[in-house]
Amino acid sequence: MLEYRDLDSFESSNRAWMRVAPELGWEAARTALSNAGIGAQDIDHFFVVTCTGIATPSIDARVITALGMRPDVKCTLSRSLRARGDLFSSHV
Repeated sequence: MLEYRDLDSFESSNRAWMRVAPELGWEAARTALSNAGIGAQDIDHFFVVTCTGIATPSIDARVITALGMRPDVKCTLSRSLRARGDLFSSHV
């Protein structure tokens, strides 16, 4: 948390986000899949909501790859740069 005091620009905030967002997203998605009792291959549509940073490749693409989802999975990305935080959710 002390690190947040030094995030004085979009560039520094985006670097911090890039460092943690992929792992946080993967962890949240794995937990949701486990709680639902399904696997990544069972997902037809993946929804990602982020209001923090910009990445190439995108965070959704990184999480989809890390989870091993099917190549035909549909993805909806909703992004707003007005606030800080990430929410990843999946829908069967």
